[in-house]
Amino acid sequence: MRVAYVIYNERPMSGLVRTQVISLLKEIKRQAPEISMTLVSFWQPWVVIKYRKELAQMRKELLAAGIEVENYPWAIIPSRYFLYNVMLFPIVHWWAYWLFHRVLDNRFQIVHCRSYFASLIAAQLKQEFGYRCIFDMRSLWPKEHVTAGAWTTKDCIYRMWKRLEQLTVALSDATIGVTTPMIDEIHHIEPGAKAIPIPIAVDTLELYFDEQGRNEIRKRHNWNDCLVVVYEGSFGLLNRNIYNLAEYFAFILKLWPDAHLLILTPNAGIAIPRIMRAYGIMPTQFTVKEPEPGELRRWLSAADVGIHVMPKGPDSDTRLGVKVVEYLSCGLPIIVNSNVGAAANLVYKYGIGAVVDLERARESESKLIELFQKAHLLRSLCRGVAEELFSVKSCATKYIDLYRQLGGLTLKMEASK
Repeated sequence: MRVAYVIYNERPMSGLVRTQVISLLKEIKRQAPEISMTLVSFWQPWVVIKYRKELAQMRKELLAAGIEVENYPWAIIPSRYFLYNVMLFPIVHWWAYWLFHRVLDNRFQIVHCRSYFASLIAAQLKQEFGYRCIFDMRSLWPKEHVTAGAWTTKDCIYRMWKRLEQLTVALSDATIGVTTPMIDEIHHIEPGAKAIPIPIAVDTLELYFDEQGRNEIRKRHNWNDCLVVVYEGSFGLLNRNIYNLAEYFAFILKLWPDAHLLILTPNAGIAIPRIMRAYGIMPTQFTVKEPEPGELRRWLSAADVGIHVMPKGPDSDTRLGVKVVEYLSCGLPIIVNSNVGAAANLVYKYGIGAVVDLERARESESKLIELFQKAHLLRSLCRGVAEELFSVKSCATKYIDLYRQLGGLTLKMEASK
């Protein structure tokens, strides 16, 4: 069985690519060596130049695992303009359609695409090339932009992407949702869709509680007597999430004055100090860091709890977040609000943190104080939930089952011709 895993305009060897693509593909190949896996990556030319060492490292690592790698520096049209403009979108669509047509060209039985745009192009080409197409949604992209404040539901660009979303789901042989509410949404988009629940994966062998790293970092930063709350990841579209984070941490400081906020982010260049100061958070009360590759578990382990809070949006009930499963993998209980709906459901079901909404201040105060007092006692429980539900091993098994099912359908179709 020949499978292409396609990514378009990602950042080479980013934390997201490492945990959600590289670790996953390696585990798929380990469990099912008979599957011929090829990572097909489209990059902008400047990315190939700037990140040539990272790309070489990625290629070497995947080849050693028996996975072929094809890098194409042909994504010359910048997505940040052309995917967000109704008038410009046909240009990038035409260009990507030509690229995919050249590259896929009857070579694969299954084409598995990460994200909306790549999935759209692959789904439109599937009938010509005869492969099975998997649309790996990751999030509800049009609604995500509404939640972030970039679009409204009345905007032409939103309506365009909702039409393309429905088309992609309808054309795809399977659409993957990472949470149960997302599966429900897929069926709402296209009632006849084959919706497959496969959660966000985390490499539990790479991310675990690192006691030595915790002790070293806390000693270096004089955090031994502090409650450390960590936020990991980007701040989303328009960097809107930082305002939610600042508001919630200001609330935490009123309850626990010696708390310290650790921000692990690639967005360190934005005006974090100014935003924090606007919420009464002083520079001594937070630290901003972009961890080096391989250092994330040490920094997460240095914290006591992880936080992920978002504004209300049309996709709130489906939200989980890579950061949440990475917190859990390192043994961190989580603070979330109701707008991170799938994560909130995990808290209610497994008791691995607190669901805190500032609109219910008194109730939230008691939840947070109880969590802070027993956070260290929840470490094993959080780790166990990560291993049971989100490990790369269990997610890879689900992908393999889907590949075999779709591959079998392809073989039956070919035999009937």
